[in-house]
Amino acid sequence: MTSAVKTTARPSLAQLLLPYWVSQDRYWAWGLLATNLAINFGSVYVSLAAMRVVAKTTDALVARDWPTLWGALGLGLALGGTMVFLAIINYAVQDYLRIRWRTWMTHGFIHQWTADQRFYGIERDGLLGNADQRLAEDIDVFVQRALSLSVGTLTAVVNAFTFGAVLWSLSGTVEFDLAGTHYAIPGYLLYAALLYSLLGMLIAQWMGKPLIALNAHKQTVEADFRALGMNLRENAEQIAFYRGGPQEGRRMMGQFREIQLNFVALVIRTSKLLVTNVTYFHVGSLVPTVLSMPRYLSGAASLGDITQVTASFERVHSSLNYFISCYVDFSIWLASANRLRDFKAALDKLQFNRTGIVFKHSSEAVLTASSLALEAPTGELLSHVAAIRIEPGQRWLIKGASGSGKSTLMRALSGLWPHGNGDITLPGSQTTTLFVPQKSYIPEGSLKVALCYPDAEARFTTEQCSQALLDVGLTERAGSLSVCDDWQKVLSGGEQQRLAIARVLLQQPQFVFFDEATSGLDIASEHALYQVVFTRLPNSAIISISHNRQLDSYYPYQLNLTCARHEVPA
Repeated sequence: MTSAVKTTARPSLAQLLLPYWVSQDRYWAWGLLATNLAINFGSVYVSLAAMRVVAKTTDALVARDWPTLWGALGLGLALGGTMVFLAIINYAVQDYLRIRWRTWMTHGFIHQWTADQRFYGIERDGLLGNADQRLAEDIDVFVQRALSLSVGTLTAVVNAFTFGAVLWSLSGTVEFDLAGTHYAIPGYLLYAALLYSLLGMLIAQWMGKPLIALNAHKQTVEADFRALGMNLRENAEQIAFYRGGPQEGRRMMGQFREIQLNFVALVIRTSKLLVTNVTYFHVGSLVPTVLSMPRYLSGAASLGDITQVTASFERVHSSLNYFISCYVDFSIWLASANRLRDFKAALDKLQFNRTGIVFKHSSEAVLTASSLALEAPTGELLSHVAAIRIEPGQRWLIKGASGSGKSTLMRALSGLWPHGNGDITLPGSQTTTLFVPQKSYIPEGSLKVALCYPDAEARFTTEQCSQALLDVGLTERAGSLSVCDDWQKVLSGGEQQRLAIARVLLQQPQFVFFDEATSGLDIASEHALYQVVFTRLPNSAIISISHNRQLDSYYPYQLNLTCARHEVPA
């Protein structure tokens, strides 16, 4: 977690767990959970009945009581079938609840992530990494293990009380003299089970605690490794031109080394915990037999009673030691929960910690800025803008040396850059705007989908789309609107910039921001495209950044960030 997120309070585990259970889906949630618990508790009752049948079968075998034996065997088969049926229904109910909860959480995170361009703010400010993994994996892990751990815990408690009562009733009283005092302990086997389980929990806490941090680190290093691979795939051509394959390979292997180190640490710690658990449970299986032998040998208990004692002790023991066996699951759940808490904290920081530039919305189609100081996320001052007012039909050129904050100003005027001071009044909500960067995003799908983005393709006719492509010189692509492909890779850099200009012609926004949007084209093509834009959008405000001085004559209004002053026509 970066320091940027650390300065914002993370939501508590309760704030992550509880909202779904009071949401509009709460009736389904509580109904499915109640059904799930009822099935689990019913399974406990069936297990108790099955244990008594086994005891009855054992005594019938010892007594050679064939009628009783056959009846007990038949009842045992019926109870076994019931257990299988309940297990199947329980699996279906719990998984249905799981997908409903996951869907609700995913919808909430996606809505908050994509609203107000917060996905951009997270990357812009470096608040946290791998937001996509948190959506795709951590929510599922969080929900699945939250359900299994909570239901498992409640079932373990019911098991402990149910079979603890049986153990108490069958233990009898152990009597002994110590230091001249006579002691009588009723239900001693139950106390033995409790003490042995407490010992196990203490050992598990001591041995398993480091797993929480190790599992959290595992999620991070795995995600960072995937990110390097994704970066290589998405920038394959540029890296190939630089002959950067070996360097990228070394970076990936360096990151994979972190995965190896984490894996080894996990294996060592898990192996230690496994050895402890196996030894602990192995010894635990002998304890009830040894402790109940005196009652059997004295004739105070039948062999069937001893089988019930052994089974009850093991059920109490396993129920109380549920927390030992699920320690790894708990550590994985807590690691995912913490990653989601960091994600929520980053989103809340962008949503509620409104500091820096003050953005307002005008009731008219006008864009203004006053007393504007642009800063980097680190607080470094980039440039000043005293005052600016942009109205429909005006054409503005933003000029300045490299690093003077031209692109930052464009992002601020688009409402995407909050770092700094001053006021920006954005056009009213009915005003359409479009930002065209040097490299535009092109979604996968048909060429028409790519052209109409971010609007739905149904908004524009095929004829309108074809004409827009023809107007920007993509004549050969005009007949490929229905062709589906990865157009981000198919189109050359210049073609991608032409496609972005075609979007402008198609959507006719009232405010257009060009951030070196034609830098990949030759001068003649640049002139031709700007002529088309100015002709087709005479009433739109055009705000541009360009290093081509030959385009200066197209812009009556110019802002030079070097001296932070306006140059307006006389």
